[in-house]
Amino acid sequence: MKTLEAIESYFKQKKLSPYTKLAMQQTFNDFAKFSPELPESAFKVNEYLSTRQQASTSVHMKRRHI
Repeated sequence: MKTLEAIESYFKQKKLSPYTKLAMQQTFNDFAKFSPELPESAFKVNEYLSTRQQASTSVHMKRRHI
């Protein structure tokens, strides 16, 4: 899946805390179920975020990660 490959590539380029990596990995695992291929536009990301029925802080965190 291109979406998960993208996050692994990002982890190799950046030094992040284990907490940040875990949170980002969870977000991208969830996003990969929604969009297996990494989207080229923000439309798919916005569509994914609009389907989340969580607290606004959780959606904001997912938006930051993606």
